[in-house]
Amino acid sequence: MKRSRKVLLIALGIPVICVLLIAGLAALSVATRSEPVYDYDDPEPLWELAERTERYIIQSTDKGSSARNEALKALEDIALLEVPEDEKARLIRERFPEESFWTDDLKEVLKRAESGDAEAQFRLGCFYSLRNYVRASDADLDRGKRVMKSPALAWKWFHKAAMQGHAKAQSRLVLSMISGHPAYKNVSEHTLTLRIEEQLAREGDEWYTRAAMQGEPVALWMGFGPDKDEEKNRKVALAIFREAAEHGDVEAMRATASLLRHFHDLDGATEWIRKAAELGDVSSMLEYATDRERMMEPDDDSIPKDWEWRQKAFDAAMKQLDEGSASEIRKIGELSVPEYLERLTGGESEEEFAARVMPRLWELIERHGDYKDAPQVIRHLMGVAGLDYPTLDRMFAELGMYLYQIDYADNLLDSGVPEEQAEGIRLLRKLAGFGNPDAQCRLGACYLKGTGVPADKAEGVKWLRKAAEKRDTSAMRRLSDCLRTGDPPTSWFEAFQWSIRADAYPLYDSITEYLFHQVKDSIENAWDELRRR
Repeated sequence: MKRSRKVLLIALGIPVICVLLIAGLAALSVATRSEPVYDYDDPEPLWELAERTERYIIQSTDKGSSARNEALKALEDIALLEVPEDEKARLIRERFPEESFWTDDLKEVLKRAESGDAEAQFRLGCFYSLRNYVRASDADLDRGKRVMKSPALAWKWFHKAAMQGHAKAQSRLVLSMISGHPAYKNVSEHTLTLRIEEQLAREGDEWYTRAAMQGEPVALWMGFGPDKDEEKNRKVALAIFREAAEHGDVEAMRATASLLRHFHDLDGATEWIRKAAELGDVSSMLEYATDRERMMEPDDDSIPKDWEWRQKAFDAAMKQLDEGSASEIRKIGELSVPEYLERLTGGESEEEFAARVMPRLWELIERHGDYKDAPQVIRHLMGVAGLDYPTLDRMFAELGMYLYQIDYADNLLDSGVPEEQAEGIRLLRKLAGFGNPDAQCRLGACYLKGTGVPADKAEGVKWLRKAAEKRDTSAMRRLSDCLRTGDPPTSWFEAFQWSIRADAYPLYDSITEYLFHQVKDSIENAWDELRRR
């Protein structure tokens, strides 16, 4: 009896000891873990640098020219080299110096920024920023249009200026953290652990507070500032924006209107939107038309009644397009629906409008290629014109847009035509060589299935592992599955590790921490169940 009791105690004790050991290790790792170290000087992923370089080459040389083809081939050769990513980045910068594509005034801004001029650093950050992260008054965006947009480099230059106390840079730095912060450099699809997200939130709050303490209105608008009462801070922001609005700043007028709505002054908000509309701002024209419609009592809610301002917005947007500006592309897309077009164009059908506008839009995209809203509008108009999505993917892929190149490669691989599949593999191999985790995962899957290439499990595992190391959970699961069985290489232990990591990310920073929380949750659930009984 005593012997059986001892065996039972041992049998029960071993799992308990293992659980306690895992819990202890996890607690130790959580208690002693250090904050992540970021490369603040060069936060841009290699594949983004390569994409911008390819688009520079395409947009600065004649289509079909030997110079363009040689440059693109040289860039692709760098991708295929078996050297570290840092070495590939160095080779790209040496072979294709970015500043060689810039105007003299932009080169001067860069020179002053590198010498430590905070205002020049701020302006360079604005040039690299996506349009929705900066105000037009922050910088002359037309001067920056030859600078391909890069959230990572925008963050880099804002950070340098912010460290010197530049209030606007401190405020814009928070917005540029979304995909620009160095924490995003080596992860797939911006997959971050909760701990890093919490750290970024703390950093953002700190920078907003610093900016608000200097009276920066955007930061005050967000509720930060010397007064802990968020509403008081927003009232200070309203006073600052209103003063700028009274001096004719259109964006300040829009900000004033937004804050007045927050404070339930709808009449005041409408008045400022009207003033911005009268100065020719297309977004304000449409917003003012909506405000006027709300004050009406339409017989049919589906038909807008204020055609006057909608017509003005449409005409202004089309005029800007004719003059070579794509700043209102999104608004043109909003207005190009059948029930609007018939009235706005004097009877032109949606198909006729698409045929008339698409060449102009495409010319601007070929020339600049950095307008965030262009693909969505083009996609809508192409659908109207009867063109399919693969055609759109090919068109944008040919302009050097890497995310579209991945989609285009998928279309080619799905075609079943050997020549097209070979081209798809070429595109994936280039992007995978530049470290794009999506391309690495898809290339690995092609080698496992034998799609477009001879089946090669070792090569497939190599590319899946590269993507998995960038926290691509899809690659982790594929890698785990193929390592369990089949031809070599196989490793049950590594397969188990990747399976656990796929479950652990993006919530936890390590497998140990994940297991600790799993055990903790299981114990809490069991205890709750016992209490209910």
